[in-house]
Amino acid sequence: MDKNRLHMIDGVRGWAAFSVLLFHIFCETFSVLKPEFRSVFTHFIFNGPLAVTVFFVLSGDALSTGYLKKQKLSSIDSLLLKRYFRLTVPISLSCLIVYLLMKAGLMFNLEAAGIVHREDWLGSFIPFQPSIVSLLRYSFYQVYDGHSLANSYNPFLWTMSIEFIGSMLVFLFLYVSNRLVSPIKLLISVIVFLFVAKSLYALFFVGVLFGYLRALDVFTKFLGNKIWQIATIVIIFALIIIDTQLRFFISQGHVNIVISSALVFCIYSSSLCLSFFSCGISRVLGKISFPLYLVHFSVIASLTSFLIIKFSSSLDSYHIYLISIISIFASLLGATLFYRVEDYLLSHVNKIPRILLNSMFKL
Repeated sequence: MDKNRLHMIDGVRGWAAFSVLLFHIFCETFSVLKPEFRSVFTHFIFNGPLAVTVFFVLSGDALSTGYLKKQKLSSIDSLLLKRYFRLTVPISLSCLIVYLLMKAGLMFNLEAAGIVHREDWLGSFIPFQPSIVSLLRYSFYQVYDGHSLANSYNPFLWTMSIEFIGSMLVFLFLYVSNRLVSPIKLLISVIVFLFVAKSLYALFFVGVLFGYLRALDVFTKFLGNKIWQIATIVIIFALIIIDTQLRFFISQGHVNIVISSALVFCIYSSSLCLSFFSCGISRVLGKISFPLYLVHFSVIASLTSFLIIKFSSSLDSYHIYLISIISIFASLLGATLFYRVEDYLLSHVNKIPRILLNSMFKL
């Protein structure tokens, strides 16, 4: 059951990454030419911003679960030292791909933007001349502090500063949690405060709260409740309807924080969701989730944009769907190859945190 739950978390992450891919291809790239891509019927599936908030909940959960299960500070030490490398290595690799494509003259987003009337989005990316210095500066530092369209080799990485700082906040809380009289009460207070402040950092603490609930076997009890199993399906459908209907009337930040938190809770406590998100295809998507998030900008700015230009004289519905499908498969293939290279690099880079861990801490 524990392994299935871990697979489920990866599966949710994988489908969330896939949703972001669909959002950028259908809603952002082609929605002016095909307004139906932003319809009521597609909103939830193509809701990339909601998927990103789900990422943050899963991060808080994944980073805290190991410590909450073993109650050993050494597990936090290891995660803390690895975090920068775990994020920066794949980020640098994705930016290097963009750099090489720019140098080779294979980025066509500026010309394609005029064809799909997305000068405000596709046409705003990578408006600079590439250089090794700017590549290194952005990959190692600015992606976490100073990210902007003016310097970004991958504009979709605006989430990384939130991810990194959110991770540090989770580690800080875990370090002091065993000295707190009631850590769960404090967690709830922090979540409420950050929610009122419309801060996405609330989601990381929601994830930590879910980690506590898992350690207390709360989700196991829900999984054994037949009434709740029916209720979760009803609640999930209700959340989809609410997300669709209220998107024009309430601050998207508030909506996404609430819906993503409720959605992840229902998924964690549903046996049907457990089966789906831990099945083979979900596990595959989970494995390549971060690579998929990282590489699909390269695909959109190069291959997708090239195809838009190629079919510009006859860019009808058929060609839009064809380009979209090709882009999706190219992104999945690229993510699979990226994962293998990333895994190889991290296996060597992870030696650095181990050396630091052995030299800085008493084990």
